[in-house]
Amino acid sequence: MKKIKLNKLINEWNSHNLNLRNLSVNSTKAYLLDIREFLHYSFKDTEGLVKSDLTDISSDNIRTWILSLKNRSIKASSI
Repeated sequence: MKKIKLNKLINEWNSHNLNLRNLSVNSTKAYLLDIREFLHYSFKDTEGLVKSDLTDISSDNIRTWILSLKNRSIKASSI
């Protein structure tokens, strides 16, 4: 499978939310910020990936990311 850049994958996901899911622009902006930060956190050393790489994300990855947000003093209501 061909590897694609992380930003391209994120932009595809954002386009899907806008065009197919009919989410509002404000919602997609908020989701985009969160997913971009999480994926860059999760795949920070990766040049490119295939969409199936996303299946490797575990609940531990998510917990670690949330902990990193808490360590940056981000309020629980924002997390």
